Amino acid sequence: MRNLNLDFAARKHAFSWPGMLLLIIAAAVTWWEIFGVYSDAQGEADRLEAQVERLERRTSGAGERAPRLDERTVREIRNANEIIGKITLRWERLFKAVQSAGMPRVGLLGMAPDQKTGNVEISAEAADREAMFDYLGRLERQPALRNVYLLSHQTNVQDPDRPLRFVVTASWIEEQSN
Repeated sequence: MRNLNLDFAARKHAFSWPGMLLLIIAAAVTWWEIFGVYSDAQGEADRLEAQVERLERRTSGAGERAPRLDERTVREIRNANEIIGKITLRWERLFKAVQSAGMPRVGLLGMAPDQKTGNVEISAEAADREAMFDYLGRLERQPALRNVYLLSHQTNVQDPDRPLRFVVTASWIEEQSN
């Protein structure tokens, strides 16, 4: 029987020339792409800076030529800004109220607020009737909501867990000014 000469620790070449050539080509292509993206971004930044400078020159010159607003226009602008502030406040209070009423066994599916009437329809899905009624109670206890009513509910029979989908209507009220 002949002895086998097995050398498990034999070293192979650390690299092959075709592999090294491929690595160099890949590095060159990557560098070229990065350089292209950088130069495009630099060009865009230069273009935007030039545009900002043009706009600043226009606004500094326009400020001197701007006509003075009459008192009636100033009052209308102030009233419009006040109304915008109130609208923003109402939305924020509504979203905070619905969010703080949330609970683990109820998922919010959608909200359809009507800014003109101050009413909102909330669509949700609950694990069971108890969770649905708990959620209604939590909505009723929100200071920003009133007249919370269950409009409809139905069991989702296609889902093996049989969750309840329901729609609630409520009115939201503005914060009282002191």
